[in-house]
Amino acid sequence: MIGVISLSFPIVGVGFSADRRTALELFFANLSDDCGIAFVLVPHLNEEEAGALDEMLTGQARLPVIPIKDGMAVQPGYAYLAPADRYVEIINGTLRLRTPEYANGLRTPIDFFLRSLARDQGAGAIAIIMPGSESDGMLGIKEIRARFGMDMVLDESAVAHDGKPANGLVGWLADYLLPAERMPAQLLSYTRDSTVWKAGDDPSLVKSCAPDVISKIFSILQAKTGHDFSLYKKNTIYRRIQRRMHLRQMRSAADYVRCLESNDDEAISLFNELLIHVTSFFRDLEAFEFLKKHPLPDLLSRNQLPDFRVWAPGCSTGEEVYSLAILLRECLEELKLDCFVQIFGTDIDAAAIDTARAALYPLTIAGEIAPGRLPAGVVLTFAGIDAQKQ
Repeated sequence: MIGVISLSFPIVGVGFSADRRTALELFFANLSDDCGIAFVLVPHLNEEEAGALDEMLTGQARLPVIPIKDGMAVQPGYAYLAPADRYVEIINGTLRLRTPEYANGLRTPIDFFLRSLARDQGAGAIAIIMPGSESDGMLGIKEIRARFGMDMVLDESAVAHDGKPANGLVGWLADYLLPAERMPAQLLSYTRDSTVWKAGDDPSLVKSCAPDVISKIFSILQAKTGHDFSLYKKNTIYRRIQRRMHLRQMRSAADYVRCLESNDDEAISLFNELLIHVTSFFRDLEAFEFLKKHPLPDLLSRNQLPDFRVWAPGCSTGEEVYSLAILLRECLEELKLDCFVQIFGTDIDAAAIDTARAALYPLTIAGEIAPGRLPAGVVLTFAGIDAQKQ
């Protein structure tokens, strides 16, 4: 993967909020100091809260906790603490401090770091999220999963006593949903073999399997989900199967076949893995800007019908569809046209369609949408159900 620097040790980005300090303390209390892992701690805190956190970590963590300075190279066996007033990114295994750019007034230091970690480490990237009432971290997790990394999310049911309940928008993305005290053991189990945490984007293990093994996996998926993936892009299939095998810590595809046969939940997990769901508002901004400047104004101007219809196949959780809706509204206003617009979004994943229908997204989407675009609304149709979104 271009741009990925492969290290001999895993780097774990830990994102957490002020009301998850007790969970963070539990995590480090159960982590051995010879773990061979580097941690980058990214708090979603203000400066006053960060001071109390620094004192707590220094007294409780078994690993040395080092405040991040610009240009610091990451080493195993250390925890690096990000300052509350700066963003941190990682480039070639080196930490860089950045002045925050608040999109629509929103701070998202966790998303910022995790996205850079995904770009820098690829399949070797690992995220641990201990979310509070905000949703910072969700977009970063999506990026890490897209590049075959691994994520853990704090089980909100296990921390009901520890401040506000966690934002459930992050939990459904989790590879592992665990209480804080169980996270270290699972992390060490996953990272003890470098062929697991480094090879998620190398499909060689699955490629080497006998063709009848892969065919068997396709048959199981079709029987349990009703969907046939046999004509899907092979490299993508191999990579996603291998990622699930790594998460299950299985070396043999034959063992994984037996797991799929006996475990319906794993079949659903693999199905969801193959769907990927990597999407965001105005993803590939250049394409959206091209649409707004050329095809859409021409099509709208020439439209002689009382309505204007658009179909977005493979709409996933709806972000790109709503982006189209915003774009169409802007075009209509600029052209001073008035017509009824319908966007039909379809996807094979019923859960993704439910999210698209509800149109409930984390506040962090403000970082993806230019100021002034959020209030836009249009009549949308998802799987045959109309709803006015404002």
